Amino acid sequence: YKSSIPFLDKLSEFYFTSGLYNYYAAKYPETHPAYKPFMALFIAGNKEKGFADLDYASKNCVFVKTEALYYLTGIYSKYEIKPDKARPYSQQLVSKFPDHFFF
Repeated sequence: YKSSIPFLDKLSEFYFTSGLYNYYAAKYPETHPAYKPFMALFIAGNKEKGFADLDYASKNCVFVKTEALYYLTGIYSKYEIKPDKARPYSQQLVSKFPDHFFF
């Protein structure tokens, strides 16, 4: 699989943006069908690749690890309705930031 995100092989932090793009480029037209023709102008997304890239970012990145955990929690909770998959990411956020009101 060749990533649509440049520099992914040079800097692991880009796994976060690659994951977001791949997931939302596939999911957004599903939830908002009016945008489906517009999305044909962009590189196709892949939800599974998006999950894999975001998971990689949540485990291996330095600067965007927290953001990857946050988005994985939100995606699994809100869009995929899989709280059992969101729980481990949410627990990591709560244990890392115990006094943070938002987490």
